[in-house]
Amino acid sequence: ASGASVPGDSGWRGGPTLRSMTFSVVGRDPRTGDIGVAVASKFLAVGALVPFVKSGVGAVATQNYVNPNFGPDGLALRAGGQAPQDVAAHFQAQDTDIGQRQFGLVDLQGRSATLSTPSRWWLNSS
Repeated sequence: ASGASVPGDSGWRGGPTLRSMTFSVVGRDPRTGDIGVAVASKFLAVGALVPFVKSGVGAVATQNYVNPNFGPDGLALRAGGQAPQDVAAHFQAQDTDIGQRQFGLVDLQGRSATLSTPSRWWLNSS
């Protein structure tokens, strides 16, 4: 197999080690108003923890060191009328481990908020 590798890394069978990552996207189609979440990861059952969508409200994705409350809490705050930036501020104020989180959210109007912290825990993993 070929692909990106980290310099100096050797993987199984002597080949390069490919770093595994999780990729998430939340979005809204401006033409139809449809909202959704997509996630790709090597982690099994990631769909139980990363993507959250509620009809008439919006979509949330949380990853890195996942806070599983971000999905339901974010959608509840949005349903209560809070803008995505306010929901993001709430997450940042309430989560003591926010420095290890990543999230994105979008509402029905296409307003969005994201957070991607500088945490790089995977660089030191073996």
